[in-house]
Amino acid sequence: MHRVEAAWLRIVGVLAIALGAVLFASPNISYSTREHLRNTPLAVQREKMLAVPRPLSVFIIAAGVTVLAIASRKPRR
Repeated sequence: MHRVEAAWLRIVGVLAIALGAVLFASPNISYSTREHLRNTPLAVQREKMLAVPRPLSVFIIAAGVTVLAIASRKPRR
């Protein structure tokens, strides 16, 4: 593995661990959408919630750790 590939893998691994940790700490993500009513100029803003299961966040953290372990391996000659 080349140095550049290892650096990118480290970045991806750290980002995956950070994303998993944030999702583990707060598994509910709220967002709002704007929906236009038919045949009127009016729009309605709705709040929605996305629930991320904790096992999924643990899997994302484990994937990040695995990517970091792969990036830290020394190249074979």
